[in-house]
Amino acid sequence: MRLIVLTLLAATTVKAQPYAIRLARPDHPGQSYAVSSTGSKHDQTTVGDRVVKAQQYQVAFEGRAEILKVDARQRPIRLAFTVEKFTKLEGGVTTDLLKPGSVVVVDGSQQQPISLKDGVIEGPVREAFELVHSAHKPESPTDDEIFGSKDEKNIGDSWPINRALASENLKDSGVSIPEGRLSGKVSLVGRDKIGATDCLNIQGELNADGFSFTKDVAPGFTLDKGSVQARLRGCAPLDDSRLSRREGVELTMQMRLTSKEGVILDVRTSQKKDAVWISLK
Repeated sequence: MRLIVLTLLAATTVKAQPYAIRLARPDHPGQSYAVSSTGSKHDQTTVGDRVVKAQQYQVAFEGRAEILKVDARQRPIRLAFTVEKFTKLEGGVTTDLLKPGSVVVVDGSQQQPISLKDGVIEGPVREAFELVHSAHKPESPTDDEIFGSKDEKNIGDSWPINRALASENLKDSGVSIPEGRLSGKVSLVGRDKIGATDCLNIQGELNADGFSFTKDVAPGFTLDKGSVQARLRGCAPLDDSRLSRREGVELTMQMRLTSKEGVILDVRTSQKKDAVWISLK
């Protein structure tokens, strides 16, 4: 009986253990990763019941990423991705987007952050690569500032996102969402492993009812209404010296646009990405 009681007490203690929430560990130039990522995109525009434009495809990337530069927050802003495999599946046909050995440079300090080291990257290839990695602008808010918590949390705990920072950060993407129209929370759902790295499974959500564009992205049309839903998931390493991680996001945006002539367009775009970054150093 004593052994059973001690075992139950130990199990309870582990379950109630509080954890510091660290979504992004400090990085440094020269750090390299093996990256495996899959993504998908589905866009559809309709007028009434008629589909006037549609696109749907999936991408798969295997390769290495090396950090070339970090900002003052020690977040990577310039990286070089060396391709082992980068394919696109569309309409039942798989094509190679870039040859093995190609190097894609992602630089968040540039107006156009994605480029090819030795050559010109085509628009559709650049668009597909955006599903592999999102550029981080220098000194922009980190995931910890928007989705993290300064307090330790137990498994099962939830906390709200920083709506003010999320609203400000979205403006860089060309979308203006008032803080009052944003909602969201983050939850600590458990512990896991990525290889030999212990990590925390974290899930989050962000919802926005109503937004506007900071740029004229649809000339001749007025945005009548729009909504955004984002679902985030990841496994963040527990130890600062362990940098391997898993991350994923699903984003859905819906809009209704009206032209000067009274034509009403309903636009729905959705993206999904899942990636695993394994530290090589």
